[in-house]
Amino acid sequence: TCRQLGMPKEAQRFFFRLLRQMEFTVTTSHGTSTQTYTASGNTSAPGQGVIQGGGASGPNYASQQHPVLKALENNCIPAIFPHASRLRKRFSRWATGFADDMSLLLTKFGIASRHQGQEITPRQVRDSLADTLTRYETYFSTVGGALNIKKCFYYLIDFKWSGTEWRYKTNAELDLPPVVITPTTLTNDAAPEPVAWLEANDAQRTLGTYISPDGSKTKQLDILQGYLESWKEALRNITTGNNTAKWLSFQNVFSKKVMFPLIGHSLTEQDLQPIH
Repeated sequence: TCRQLGMPKEAQRFFFRLLRQMEFTVTTSHGTSTQTYTASGNTSAPGQGVIQGGGASGPNYASQQHPVLKALENNCIPAIFPHASRLRKRFSRWATGFADDMSLLLTKFGIASRHQGQEITPRQVRDSLADTLTRYETYFSTVGGALNIKKCFYYLIDFKWSGTEWRYKTNAELDLPPVVITPTTLTNDAAPEPVAWLEANDAQRTLGTYISPDGSKTKQLDILQGYLESWKEALRNITTGNNTAKWLSFQNVFSKKVMFPLIGHSLTEQDLQPIH
């Protein structure tokens, strides 16, 4: 594919040799391995580097993420939701995610299940969220993971009646202290770090889709427009006149990047007209 898209032969061969010859270590929160491994260590079945979704994915999940999720279920407050059908009244969720992309969930219903008869305040929600996030970081570190706090963010969702409709409260209206956690380290000398607190209309990347709690589609459309401009620039840089290569670029690169996020949105034909 690289050659079809115009990559020089020597550059493609260099990339190929690099993947074959790279040596890897295993790094966890407990340290870095002293031994190494290579993709071509088994000469009878040489590989092309370490791939996502390889045979180690299942054992890694069973030994790392599954124990963390079970610890959350046993020790943390869940998010409780009314069930859409009549088959069940309510159901509980502590987290949802895919591999290392995790979302921790919490609702007032869940907190109320632990504090019967009490009116749940936004401060209680914030404090419960901080406790859950701190516990998750500890559990994740115990099994060898390291939470990248700079990539973490959270929303606190509450509503205000305007007189004619409900709207999302701003962070300033909630008037709560930010969530701060201290990462677990081997030397116990880490400094507390704030976790990004986002507004309800601030869309962030979640499994390739930019989604915000209030359903705003502005950022996602801006991202899609950027994909279009980058792809057009790439087409201008393809020196080959091979139309097959250009078609492959559209079919296997551009269209996939555009179509993938759409499942997370309810965009209309008019919304997508600028990138048509």
